[in-house]
Amino acid sequence: MSQVEQTTRDGPAIAVAYQKREFWAKGFGKLVLSNLLVLVMCVVPVELYFGSWVRPKPWGLLCDVHWTFSEKSTYGAEKTIDYVRDSQCLRGSYNASSIDVITVGGSTTDQRYLTEGETWQDSIARYFQRNGRQFSIANAGVDGQSTIGHLWDFEYWFPKLSSQPKFYLFYIGVNDIYRTSPTGDFDNTVRRIGRVENLIKGRSALYHLYRTIVGMNEAQKMGVTPRPVNFSEMSYTEQPLLKDYSFYEEYLQHELIPRLDALAGAARNLGSEPIFVTQRTYFWREINGRTYGIATTFNVGGVEVNGVDRFVMEKAQIRAILNFCKSRKLSCIDGDRAVDSEEDFQDFVHNTPQGAEKLGTYIGERLLKILK
Repeated sequence: MSQVEQTTRDGPAIAVAYQKREFWAKGFGKLVLSNLLVLVMCVVPVELYFGSWVRPKPWGLLCDVHWTFSEKSTYGAEKTIDYVRDSQCLRGSYNASSIDVITVGGSTTDQRYLTEGETWQDSIARYFQRNGRQFSIANAGVDGQSTIGHLWDFEYWFPKLSSQPKFYLFYIGVNDIYRTSPTGDFDNTVRRIGRVENLIKGRSALYHLYRTIVGMNEAQKMGVTPRPVNFSEMSYTEQPLLKDYSFYEEYLQHELIPRLDALAGAARNLGSEPIFVTQRTYFWREINGRTYGIATTFNVGGVEVNGVDRFVMEKAQIRAILNFCKSRKLSCIDGDRAVDSEEDFQDFVHNTPQGAEKLGTYIGERLLKILK
């Protein structure tokens, strides 16, 4: 049979097959289109109701929220947590027209698992009250922020506040221990996104939900989720993993200190003065003059360390910050010794209500002297 005869004979079959494919393609296209339409019809109301399209807010911030939730896993017993942030995305009871201090930091400043009245900012206010002085302090802590995120705050958030404080107090250390290439958190995202993306992501409720879930997963991987730690069950060592910390000294001088300079300048550009407060973790402890760190290894900026290494790095960071303040003639508070027992920590970095009370009193004593 010739090729022409075969083509002619198979013509109707080919036509039918083509029609079937065309029908299937059209049907599939309609199915996709209808599903997209349903998705849009569901997403748009959710975004309009829960998002910030009508009243835009800076990307990644919680504003106009009042959460009430029961927290048993952290405290071992049912405890109701009230967490409130106002229309300016600030936490705390403060006089909006006359703010003495706005505290800037990460989750150890935000303190999401401490109810209203239990944060170290509340403790500072009580200390001033006991000393016969009213004190207006607002909490601008944001989970996952380091000095990279704090600089973002001074570009997109703080200039929009209704009034500027006398001081911006930076409680820094945990998230800046070795922050050269952040991953999966606030800082990494603000490094990547542009202005248009910033505007869109700042308004989207679904994107905020996605970012929250990712942040929780990352925090869990890093071991800094607010889950109670039984420190007596931890294994400790006196031996570090690292022998050479010169890479870290380079980081402090060439990465961290320039960001501190930028923060001090940003605060002064808004008419406020900067105050820096150092902090420590409970990855390590001192007993009878000897230092013990947790033996479990973990990752810090791509470097595998244990608790003793963390101790060495934290002490070097604290010295660098204190020397920075001294050389620039800035106010600085060394918070290294403010909280120093396992009762002060609910995990390796976050304070218990008792720890927050001690920390606030410690900072308050020194802050009162600075303000005088």
